[in-house]
Amino acid sequence: MGALRGLGIIFVVIGAVLLLPAVLDAVYTVSFIARAESVAGEVVEVDVTQSQIPFTDPESGRRYYAVLEFTDLDGDTHRVRSASAERRDAVAVGEERELRYLPDDPASARVASLMGLWGRGIVLAGTGLLFVAAGAAVIGRRL
Repeated sequence: MGALRGLGIIFVVIGAVLLLPAVLDAVYTVSFIARAESVAGEVVEVDVTQSQIPFTDPESGRRYYAVLEFTDLDGDTHRVRSASAERRDAVAVGEERELRYLPDDPASARVASLMGLWGRGIVLAGTGLLFVAAGAAVIGRRL
């Protein structure tokens, strides 16, 4: 019973460690949104990557990232690759998407979508909460 309880405590600690960067990411994202300019970007290319794990289906493991071009407030053109992968049929060259970027750092541009702005924090928080919940369940379990 002691070893199982110890494992539960380890899970809770791992979960807490993952929740800290999730909170920091949320604070940064709120600050980013407050300072960012909104601009329309156009998908000019689709960057396709293949995972290193071989599958029998050639489509397996492929990830599709939109490469967007936008013009900042100074009239300069910039390119940015979306941070999150999409299904092949969800991204098309010529499509327009809203972007947010910091005027003093156009390379900071992000797609103004749930995953584009909040994705990293959502993944960290979700994983952290799963670890905390699993650890708490093990600790609270009566054997």
